[in-house]
Amino acid sequence: MQTIVKRNSGSISRPFGGGLGWGLLITFVTSLLVTSCARMGNPDGGWFDELPPRVVMAEPNDRGVNVTSGKINIYFNEFIKVENAMEKIVISPPQMESPQVKVHGKRIMVNLKDSLLPNTTYTVDFSDAISDNNESNPMGNYTYTFSTGEHIDTLEVSGYVLDASNLEPIKGIVVGLWRPTPALPEREGEMSDTMQSKDLGDTISLPSEALREGRGGSPIRVSRTDSRGHFIIRGVAPGQYVAGAVMDMDGNYTYSQKSETMAFSKQVIEPSSFVDTRQDTIWQDALHIKDILLSKYVHFTPDNIVLRAFTHTNTERHYIKAERKEPDHFTLFFTAPAVDTVEAEGTTMMHLPELTLMAGEDSDVPLMSAEEFKKVLYIDPSLRGDTVTYWLRDTAMVNTDTLNIVMKTLQTDTAGVMMMQSDTLQILSKVPYAKRMKEKQKELEEWQKKVERKRKRLAEGEFLTAADTIMPPEILKPKYMLDSNMSPDGVVKINFPTPMQRVDTAAIHLYVEQDSLWYRAPMEIVTERVGQEVRSVTVFSDWLPGAKYSFEVDTLAFEDIYGKTSVPYKAGISVKSMDEFASLFVNVTLPQTVLEDSCSNGMVIVELLDTGDKPVRRASVAMSEEKGGIVTAEFYYLNGGNYYMRAIMDRNGNGIWDPGDYALEQQPEEVYYYPDIVEVKAKWDITKSWNPMMRPLFMQKPGAITKQKADQQKQIQQRNAQRAMQKGIEIPLKYRQY
Repeated sequence: MQTIVKRNSGSISRPFGGGLGWGLLITFVTSLLVTSCARMGNPDGGWFDELPPRVVMAEPNDRGVNVTSGKINIYFNEFIKVENAMEKIVISPPQMESPQVKVHGKRIMVNLKDSLLPNTTYTVDFSDAISDNNESNPMGNYTYTFSTGEHIDTLEVSGYVLDASNLEPIKGIVVGLWRPTPALPEREGEMSDTMQSKDLGDTISLPSEALREGRGGSPIRVSRTDSRGHFIIRGVAPGQYVAGAVMDMDGNYTYSQKSETMAFSKQVIEPSSFVDTRQDTIWQDALHIKDILLSKYVHFTPDNIVLRAFTHTNTERHYIKAERKEPDHFTLFFTAPAVDTVEAEGTTMMHLPELTLMAGEDSDVPLMSAEEFKKVLYIDPSLRGDTVTYWLRDTAMVNTDTLNIVMKTLQTDTAGVMMMQSDTLQILSKVPYAKRMKEKQKELEEWQKKVERKRKRLAEGEFLTAADTIMPPEILKPKYMLDSNMSPDGVVKINFPTPMQRVDTAAIHLYVEQDSLWYRAPMEIVTERVGQEVRSVTVFSDWLPGAKYSFEVDTLAFEDIYGKTSVPYKAGISVKSMDEFASLFVNVTLPQTVLEDSCSNGMVIVELLDTGDKPVRRASVAMSEEKGGIVTAEFYYLNGGNYYMRAIMDRNGNGIWDPGDYALEQQPEEVYYYPDIVEVKAKWDITKSWNPMMRPLFMQKPGAITKQKADQQKQIQQRNAQRAMQKGIEIPLKYRQY
């Protein structure tokens, strides 16, 4: 701010005396004025630096040939920084020894420690990791390239890696190209319109030629997927390749561990390019288009590769741990099913781990042999068989804090062969016996206090009954699963917390109200057993829409192996009327490849999903070539609302999605997503036609239920444009972006 002090031509008095005093006065007043002005508003800081950094020189030259040194220096016009170097920078061909990447002022230094391969194009893809140091203006995607030979390979291939089970984009997985060997014969007329590739069927043995460690070696070219699951592999030479992906856990760029997520393809890729035209839209502002320009560019193909990644089912059996959260049972955990099912003479037999109860931790003396110990156990394997729960029938054993057990079971050795192994287990109860007894004593004392308070409230001449003075035993608490507002296709389910020794289905009753009177309603009771023991009960009925029911269970209906019994139970059920529901019919056109390769019992599983991508309803339909391969999934009694939808091509008809098997060259079962919301309203009957092949897989899953969201793209903040608009001035030439 400029301050002007105006002097009068006449004489004035000088209270401070002399020229020095007058000068001090002027300085003092000026300081006050300047300070006053400064407090009224902040001064304008000027224009922002919004120009991204640019490369001014590189050693060796960018796109240089006949390069012999792996030490690279890239110089910029300003101070720069590199973000997430380990995650974003990809060097191809892949480096077995990690390269060094350093930033020093205006320079990036890259040191390739592997020996350079002859006649090879190298690319250092920085992605969007580079930005200037002050304003964080992103440079944009930048790739440095050089060759150890006479020319640069310039072809590119691109595509997506998706989780095969739910089409989620997979971020950070390594994607590579391998040379298929032996040399593949040319096949005319097999080029795909969408993939620019050849499907060679059984002419290529992938496991022995490509991703497998120690067989096909490392990939020739690599890339890494971004947050959208998208990848671009640059610097590719003409020729034939197969693509694969692996979540590389050990840094060897090959599939070497079963726990590594991986994807493979038998389609042979032949990179190519052509000159194409695209439209570039120039915007005048947020709403108005200024111009549309046509520009030519080099279009690289294939650019829509889709790799469906999966994790193998672990078949290597190892013992993990033992847990005893409650004193009456313990659970053994394995990496793979530890229960072997054997069919013999029409009978299914289970081979389980052999357990021997020992006298002590270091004792070699068995307290119970395997056969004796088995008689006092109730064995409850999980559905998959990788966990086995043992319920202790013996009360003395329940009260023992530490169980010393020798377990013999078949486990996978280092050579991958199943061998009988012996493990010594010391299984401790989470809550010691002494603590449990103390808690029971406390409960008893609390109950006795309640009885005493009740006795004091009695009137003269009244007495407590004998039942009032005896603490009631612990009761069995089944979990009753029913909806008080049930749909006509609903069920009532009873789950038991412990193994049962008696289930009296005659003590289960269902009544329906008609004309203010209650009548017995027809029902079907199905018991679910594990071995010979009942673990749950399901009640089915032809529920009448709009009717009221009473579900009742008598006392002592259920008794578990510890003698605990159930108390009476009663619940009212109102069945919704038909006017509250909708019906949905989905006509699914099956891909021809699915029909050709599926078993005779193959099924299509159509699932309706909520906003969290979780299934709320499912319908299974047998695969059929009738009606042009169109099958119909039917959903009745749907509540109104918005649903999403997916289809699982259950090729083997086992009712679940199965991953692939690389050793058998078997791809995972296909999963497709309906790309739009399915809106359902009460009283509506809706029919949808769905051809899952109409959209590429990477464009199918709706963004609203996609959990792996795309990272926000780095952009220049455009603060100069905002400042110029506010002040009504133009941006100076040196600060303009082009």
